[in-house]
Amino acid sequence: MSSGEAFVHEVRQENRQEGLGGFDLDHATALLEEIQRMATAGRPLAATDALVAPYLDEPWYRTAFGEGPISERWSATWWSWGAKNWPIGPEPYLARLDLPVLWFLAEYDQNVPLVPSRAALARAFAASPGSDETIVVIEDADHGFFVTDPDGTRRYTADYFSRLREWLTERGFTDEGCWP
Repeated sequence: MSSGEAFVHEVRQENRQEGLGGFDLDHATALLEEIQRMATAGRPLAATDALVAPYLDEPWYRTAFGEGPISERWSATWWSWGAKNWPIGPEPYLARLDLPVLWFLAEYDQNVPLVPSRAALARAFAASPGSDETIVVIEDADHGFFVTDPDGTRRYTADYFSRLREWLTERGFTDEGCWP
């Protein structure tokens, strides 16, 4: 996925946590996507003023974007960074890899959406000259591979390290003596 798509996913999850849902969440997400299109098309940050003007008094807008126009909230540096980086994604580069790859995804990732990310990885690896690509989904984990125990305690998932160790050992990348 492009960094812009991942950013939209992340902001959508944050907006959901802030209480947006249904059409309000959809409107906020669609507006963010349109703002991104403006940035990547090279439009100036001030051009967003006309786009967001009809929504400034909507509760969903204030929840998603804060008070006032985007041009007063986002810096020119952030706008320029987004314009350059939001369109970039790893898929074309991954499709050229010819080396063993172990890629972890998290089931409850708030930053990177699982389903489209897994599909994009599968496409890239299918097109690559490599023959040893492994995608592992860590169940119940978030973006940092943390899980929450029934008592609410957050801990780093042991599944990540056990899968990593297994993968490295199977390929002879480790010295068995270095593992506890």
